[in-house]
Parts: sequence; structure tokens; C-alpha cells
Amino acid sequence: MPPEVREQPQTSHVAVLAQQRSHTFFGISYCERMGCKEGICTRGHTLYKNDLSECMIPVATICRGINSLCVKRDMAIEKWPKYNKLYRGSCLPPDVLTNFFQPGVTYRCPMYLASSVSRTVAERFTLRSQVQKLQKVLWVIHLDPELKCWHVNHVERTNCPGEEEFLFVPYSVFTVIEIVAGNPLEIHLEAAFDNKDHREDLPLCTWH
Repeated sequence: MPPEVREQPQTSHVAVLAQQRSHTFFGISYCERMGCKEGICTRGHTLYKNDLSECMIPVATICRGINSLCVKRDMAIEKWPKYNKLYRGSCLPPDVLTNFFQPGVTYRCPMYLASSVSRTVAERFTLRSQVQKLQKVLWVIHLDPELKCWHVNHVERTNCPGEEEFLFVPYSVFTVIEIVAGNPLEIHLEAAFDNKDHREDLPLCTWH
């Protein structure tokens, strides 16, 4: 068992660590332990996006644990970004940028979305994510300074120390505010205060 799990046995933190480990958990594939035969089950984001029915029991087990950490409805939030902003670095195909991410578009992201309070950390990810023919993107996520956000929280125990990670739950709602030209391109998003305030059939976009 990984030492970080031995030190902190709470379900929510164990689930976060399991989701972050793309190869194994407790020495063997987590989904294998749960009776799932699909090899890609160790890659949670693929499952969240594709809804593979055979894998839903282990995926739901991990999601329930993670969501108990991230969703803070009617509860005090212990740690919050000083300037009500979060950052994420990645890359996008040009057609997705042109056809989907336009100011005013409100949508849901059907997977866990990791972000950081550090712009520098996010900018490093734009370099790691650089792929031929894909546009480097720095995401700037704006949070309501008074209402906050009920479906994102700071991840204290992580496989990547120093990232100051904040994690959004799957199907979180975002609205595109503006796109700022540059390298990397900046896409400014407004995070919804409460996902329940928005209709369930909003457009989905997995590119982040």
C-alpha cells in the first residue's frame, strides 16, 4: 500500500490518489480488483467521458469518494484562491477552438477538471501538453468572490506535490467570458456557483 494512503486512510483522499494513478493502485489495477476486464479502466478520464457500462461500479466507487471531498454544499470552505482565479494549462485542436469555445457559450465538462492557484504551474502544463497542430491554451477560471463555488475544492494529498491543485467535479458548468490572443492562447471561463442552477442538457466538451 502506498505510504501516502497509510498515513491518511479517509475514503475521499484515497479515491483522489487512486484516480490520479494512471497505472496501478495498491500494486494492481484498481478496476481489476473490482472485477472489470477493460484495461483502460485505470485511466479514469476516458471512462468518465465514454460511460463504459462494464466499468461503472468501480468508477462510481472512486467518484463517490472524490465528490465527497470536492462538493462543499452548505459547508465552510477551508482554503480558497486569494484572487478568486484558478489556472489550467493544456492544448486544443484548432477546430474545437473555432467551433465551440466562443464568448457566451455555457457548457458542462464531463470529467474531473484539475486546476491550480498558480499560473506558473499551469504554464508548465502548456509546454508538457504541446503536440503538433494543437494550440497551447492557458485557461483562466474566474470564481465568484462572494458565492464561491460548491463543486470545487483544494486537493491536499496528491501524487504531484507543489501543484496547489483545485479539482472540479464532472459535469461542472462553465461559461466562456473571453479569448485573449497570445502564445499560449488564454481562454477565460466563469465557473458556475452551483451546477444545479443550470439545465442538465447543456452542451458537453471534453477538450480542456
